[in-house]
Amino acid sequence: MPIRSVDYRVDVLRNGVPWQRMTYASAPSVYCSANDEIPLTFRGEFRHIDELRPITDELQPVMILDGAEYPLGVYRIGSMSWRRNAAGVRYDNIVAYDRGLLLRRAALEHREFWPAGTRYLDIVQQYLTRAGIRMAIVEDSDAVLQTDREDWDIGTPYLTIVNALLGEITYNRIWFDLAGAARIQRYRAPSAATLQHQYREGDQIRVLGREYGAEMDIFDAPNVFIAVLENPEYPEPIYRTAVNDSPASQISTISQGLRIPKVLMVDNIADENALQDYVNRVRDESMRTSEYVTFESVNLGTHGVGDVIGLQLQDLSGIFREVSWNLSMQTGAMMQHRAERVVII
Repeated sequence: MPIRSVDYRVDVLRNGVPWQRMTYASAPSVYCSANDEIPLTFRGEFRHIDELRPITDELQPVMILDGAEYPLGVYRIGSMSWRRNAAGVRYDNIVAYDRGLLLRRAALEHREFWPAGTRYLDIVQQYLTRAGIRMAIVEDSDAVLQTDREDWDIGTPYLTIVNALLGEITYNRIWFDLAGAARIQRYRAPSAATLQHQYREGDQIRVLGREYGAEMDIFDAPNVFIAVLENPEYPEPIYRTAVNDSPASQISTISQGLRIPKVLMVDNIADENALQDYVNRVRDESMRTSEYVTFESVNLGTHGVGDVIGLQLQDLSGIFREVSWNLSMQTGAMMQHRAERVVII
């Protein structure tokens, strides 16, 4: 295996432009937890900069691999403490979060009204703009509000509203990539078509452990799901159904020889197609449990939030979703990963 040339730095961004470089006392780290409301966290201890503006400046760690630069996220400072060492030099201990923190901090100052017919993504974009988020990669949708909306109370964070609206059009929760751009995308189950990384036998990878956990309530495990959209502004309720009739599932109508329904009440959703997508997703998730694997690899600056990973190892192969990863900005450090594979029950 060829020798890699690896280096790191941490830039301070002011108005989106590198302005200063941080000096750190020990290797900072980047942590990603894909299921968290704000997935990316950056922390480290840095030599104090008098001119730093903790409220508005941003931090951008960068990995330099064989001369190519890979940003490791753009972060807003969430908390900061400091100490002086024996030589009287001040160091700041910083914990920072991806730009989702801006949406978490901004909140409604009054109840807001959105009329029927307003595009969902237009509303989302307005909240991003108000929070000062200018970089967004958006998978477009023509879905519109079916009724007038005035749902959220004063003090509700923009992040809560944005994720609720995205859920109504069967999109993923908003997340931010390693360049700092907001990502707004439709939900897609992990598959070979969505593969982003692949590790094979012979790569520098070491499996640390495997877990398998299943919870199956066979007493009344539903296999027929009925979504009911009931809202005073609709002339009548709308129903959509999804049936687990998979021969591969132990809880399906075929395996049990019995239809066991579950009713799901929905207040708001984009349209009848979105209602069907929603109930299909609930059915699919009811058939799944998870197998987890933890492994380590050489540091890479290309892993994002919830990436899809293919493993082709001697004793482990399949398609996994990366649940979390941790990268220490230190030459020779190994990157820790935790990944999830769906198992049908």
